[in-house]
Amino acid sequence: AAGNVGTTSEAISLTYDTTAPSAGTLSVESSLSSGLTYDEATNGFTLTFTLPTAAATGDTVNLLIGGTIPDAYVLTDEDISAGSHAFSVDATYLTANATNSLTATITDAAGNVGATSTALSLYYDTTAPTEVTTSSFNATTGLLTYTFTFSEAVSGFTVDDVTLSGGTASSFAATSTTVYTLVVTPSESTSPTDLSVDIAGGVATDAAGNDNTVATQVLDSVLYSVLYGTSADETFTLDDSKNYVWMAGGSDTLALSAASGSTTALTDLVFGFGSGTLIDLTALIDGYTNAAVYTSSSVTANRLKYITETTTNTTLDGTELGTVGDNQFRFVEAYDSTSNTTHLQVRYDTNSAAGTTSISAIIAIDFYGDVTANLAPSTSFTYI
Repeated sequence: AAGNVGTTSEAISLTYDTTAPSAGTLSVESSLSSGLTYDEATNGFTLTFTLPTAAATGDTVNLLIGGTIPDAYVLTDEDISAGSHAFSVDATYLTANATNSLTATITDAAGNVGATSTALSLYYDTTAPTEVTTSSFNATTGLLTYTFTFSEAVSGFTVDDVTLSGGTASSFAATSTTVYTLVVTPSESTSPTDLSVDIAGGVATDAAGNDNTVATQVLDSVLYSVLYGTSADETFTLDDSKNYVWMAGGSDTLALSAASGSTTALTDLVFGFGSGTLIDLTALIDGYTNAAVYTSSSVTANRLKYITETTTNTTLDGTELGTVGDNQFRFVEAYDSTSNTTHLQVRYDTNSAAGTTSISAIIAIDFYGDVTANLAPSTSFTYI
């Protein structure tokens, strides 16, 4: 009431801090900068946050992945001394097969939130490259070209990564980062030999480091086994699989196999069938009394005759079969200009009972090119 002024208290100093921390820098080891594989992301990887100059002990570093804060870390004296902090990150907060944006901020002791670091973009790639193998043939040389097509760009794929059986690699080339070719010379053989190609898993990698998966084994593009000839006179014996037959020259013989009761006995692709080439019918007619090939419309039972037609008509009736009770052949051939192949059907009946009008089996063969002139039964078919 008297108005006396007391002694001044000791001063309290308060710093009014409105200055936000500067932005730091996020980085990742260079091997991961092109992308993360599934294993790398699942096993975890390290992000390094380089601190701004004014960072202090007690500041909080917030790591943001896609806008979410999976980790907040309070800096220590050791971090300040090192000038950085390492975050351990795994796939938990990452979006698979997408580009993930990673940033970081610093919040100081006063609560000021610093500028966001420049975004670090990482593609998280969980997809392994796959591979499809196709092949094509060279009708002039008889060589096969295998084309290996990967689902994405890969590196590290060489000819040594191809396991080849039944042939020899001639040349290997990279058409692009996704397409590779291998030219193969089949092994010489006059009986069916599989030509197979294998590509193992883990022989090629994509940009993120994912290894390719195991490729499915292929024979050539239409699953042929291979008969590969020389310039000598040879006999090529076909079996009931699909065969790629390269008749390289000479007076060759194509020996058919017996396939009684089958309507899909052979589906072959024959190259180099010339005017001097014979088709051996022995296996089809062996065991029949006085077996021979006749063109007469009236023959003795247990002998074979043939009826030729250049038509695609497949109707079977008594007229086409000729005299009932006769064993006989019927040849149907047709040239397809679209595929440049001549299709031959060898139909044969081995029923001797009177009144039989059924066909016992059909053997189908495809020849490269128009070889109808070379398929005249009087010159091309033989019983040995």
